[in-house]
Amino acid sequence: MYKNIKQECMLPSEKSLKLISSFYDTDCIGQIYTNDNWNYVIKGQFTGIEGLLSKNLRFWASSPADMRQSYSGSGLPYPNSDIALIDSPNNGVIELSPIGSFQLNIIRPNSYYVNQGNTLIPPQLSFRLDYNGSKIYNIKIGDPIPHRSLSSLPGCIRRSTGR
Repeated sequence: MYKNIKQECMLPSEKSLKLISSFYDTDCIGQIYTNDNWNYVIKGQFTGIEGLLSKNLRFWASSPADMRQSYSGSGLPYPNSDIALIDSPNNGVIELSPIGSFQLNIIRPNSYYVNQGNTLIPPQLSFRLDYNGSKIYNIKIGDPIPHRSLSSLPGCIRRSTGR
């Protein structure tokens, strides 16, 4: 029914993939693979497929980090989730296989802030079955880009005062 064209364009070679993490929940299990080129493949399966109300999976993750010409402006986290998710190539809807398995292909999402810039959310993928009231799964994809922050990092001098 739904077809995500972006999913077909970003397929890394199966030979170049290496397992970096696994996730497990009461009704969903899976693995996260990468090819060290900012591409990630998430393979998963829902258990108890006969009780699923939807055969479609909606997923979202923040946009990849901005890589600019200057070091100081590159790789900064997004200031909030609205900006992180708008026009992200890591959003879409895919159809589950008849046995409840799925494969998502995303470009490494960037981190973003919540709670008015007080809490940094590391790169993560969120997904849920495509019906109202379904459980939302949040999977950490990796760590934030080191030494990139919109505020002073713990243990570092303050940028504004030098103290």
